[in-house]
Amino acid sequence: MRLNRTLGLPAYAVVGIIALGVVPAMAGSYTYKTLRIAGQQASYAYGINDKDQVAGGFVDAGGLPHGLVWDKGTYTQVDGPGATHTSLGPVNARGVAVGDYYTTEVSDGVAFTYDIATGQQQMLKIKPNYIPYANGINVKGAVVGQAVDTENGPSLGFVGKANGGNVRLLTFPGSTGTAAYGINDSGAVVGVYFTPGGAFSGFLYQSDSYASIDPPHSINSQVLFITDDGILGGSYTDKSGQTHGFTMSGGAFTIYEYPEATGSTVVGVGPSGEVVGNWTDSSDATHGFVNLGGAYYTIDKPGASATVITAVSTKGSLVEIFTEHEGRAFIAKCPTEQRPCTQ
Repeated sequence: MRLNRTLGLPAYAVVGIIALGVVPAMAGSYTYKTLRIAGQQASYAYGINDKDQVAGGFVDAGGLPHGLVWDKGTYTQVDGPGATHTSLGPVNARGVAVGDYYTTEVSDGVAFTYDIATGQQQMLKIKPNYIPYANGINVKGAVVGQAVDTENGPSLGFVGKANGGNVRLLTFPGSTGTAAYGINDSGAVVGVYFTPGGAFSGFLYQSDSYASIDPPHSINSQVLFITDDGILGGSYTDKSGQTHGFTMSGGAFTIYEYPEATGSTVVGVGPSGEVVGNWTDSSDATHGFVNLGGAYYTIDKPGASATVITAVSTKGSLVEIFTEHEGRAFIAKCPTEQRPCTQ
């Protein structure tokens, strides 16, 4: 693979830290739907599109994980051919989800796409001796993820298409490991790379070039997503060990710190500009949040002891995992006429 040059880091500016602000009027309310298959031990959701199609997985009564799709009230179990462990992640606007599975050995891992409408599975061909973990997919079907070399150890990012499409392995120059987490419809890829000293930083890969993404005062950082508008975001840790959420747009960073949180992270941006993420309280319990117009709103599944938002759709619906006695997945829908929702 041709080595890509490293972009010089632009002179990023900090827009500011978003603290508690003025509460907007007329915000809508989410409606909650728990996603559960009879007999499961636990379920989880990792992706949602603007059709409110959800992809994730569940653990059966015997302790084995399977892929799971929820579409218009119908559940579909998804397993790779001969797989003992299957998981689905994000789903694109065309209803194609991405995931990975393995059979009896993790070294037999395969990344694949799953078409919700047809049930068709297509495989990604990674180099021999690489175990793939698929983390993102765009509307054109380009998949990104992480490939672990079973012989030499380091992880590589990858981007490519299923069933014969070229798969490019990504290595941030000078890094000891790379993982890709998200891709937008223009093909820009984001993720994380690891340095020889053991630290890690976020990155942006586009036009065959890499740029390091490091919010001010960060020691470690990771970029979890990038929108079609080019807004990227994730989390970073400062010298004191505190974790903060951030977004970056037009070269400027905005930092998100939920009031009184011991840690915050950002996982996406909704259609009304609402920033969505998670925060941890002093008891180590996790909660979702929406930041709208500078005001923070906690998002907790009623009756749950902990809530983790994993994705937000272009309609403003959320998918999440919550904990009662065991993990459950749910979708929090934001009705079109009530957008944006904050409770």
